Amino acid sequence: MRIVALMIGDELLTGEIADTNSHFLAEKLFSLGYRLSLKVTASDRDLFYQLERLKGEFDLLITSGGLGPTHDDVTKETIEKAFGVKDSEERALVNPVGSASGTLITKEGYKIVLLPGVPTEFQAMVEMHMRELLGKKESSCFARRVNYCLLSEEKLAPFLQEAEERFPGIEVGVYPKSSAVSVVLRGEAVDKEFFDKKTDPLVKELYERFPTLLFPSAKGDMAEAIHEELLRRGEKLALAESCTGGAFAERFTRRSGASGYFLGSIVSYADSAKEDFLGVSSKDLKEEGAVSQAVVEGMAEGLLKKTKADWVIAISGIAGPDGGSVEKPVGTIWAAIGKRDERLYSGLIPLRKNLPRKANIERSIEYLLAILWRKMAFSITPFT
Repeated sequence: MRIVALMIGDELLTGEIADTNSHFLAEKLFSLGYRLSLKVTASDRDLFYQLERLKGEFDLLITSGGLGPTHDDVTKETIEKAFGVKDSEERALVNPVGSASGTLITKEGYKIVLLPGVPTEFQAMVEMHMRELLGKKESSCFARRVNYCLLSEEKLAPFLQEAEERFPGIEVGVYPKSSAVSVVLRGEAVDKEFFDKKTDPLVKELYERFPTLLFPSAKGDMAEAIHEELLRRGEKLALAESCTGGAFAERFTRRSGASGYFLGSIVSYADSAKEDFLGVSSKDLKEEGAVSQAVVEGMAEGLLKKTKADWVIAISGIAGPDGGSVEKPVGTIWAAIGKRDERLYSGLIPLRKNLPRKANIERSIEYLLAILWRKMAFSITPFT
């Protein structure tokens, strides 16, 4: 079945609003055994032209947006004009959480589903109606994910290309992130047990290829793996952040249950905060500077003294775009990782030159998550 998503709205094309509806729809369809064939984002003014282009290209068209009472909500009217829809071919779809009802248009050979664009309403209606509209399928879509940290896509590419040839019927996708890469295996099967059996040999090879770089996560998120591991162990984590300004802590606190292991983060942005709250040596701050190995070690030691954390991480650096010098250019970021009653490890985070501020912060966090995970899971020395 050719399923096309048509996301409608000028605000989607100007960046005012992020398109979360197509992402939700794609996940829901996949869980029901179907996949999107195409996604199109159209301006309200360009809608008729896009509909003309889509004629004959779908079995099911699902739209989002333009069903309200305002002057620019013209989706239903435009679709009726473009496809010559008669009243007898339309049926109202209940909206369980809003006032704008949806519409099902059934024409010979295809269907069109009109849904509101408000995410809560769109998602509720997809949940309510999609299974019935699609019908039961003999086979379903399944996926398995294998995640690696500190591994580039290039190192996996030759193996994955050869693996697709050896394992026909299994779609192999690779998705890189900062300091991580996920390999996703997809395919259709009568049930998950059959799909797992079909993909087990390839998963085994992937596990054996880089065993100390593996981490478990349904979404390829290293913070999720650490979250689960710390809860399992009953151990606590605390952070001392300077250049990341609390962004590191958010990677843990976004998850329900993080209070079971995450004690908190001291955002010691100013030198005085590093000294007052963490006990960092004023001599180190003056002679070495806030961005130095001595200072991040002092920050980590201060955390161990002031908290009951089992694990601590401290970070201080120059994220940019200002603040760099010849001796310490933008992208110079020091960090320290320690476990109570064990040696403290510190080092520079390896970053490419001339990255923007946001990238320096995000990549630093991802790198520290990776080396923390490897220390916890495989006892591998950080910063080596």
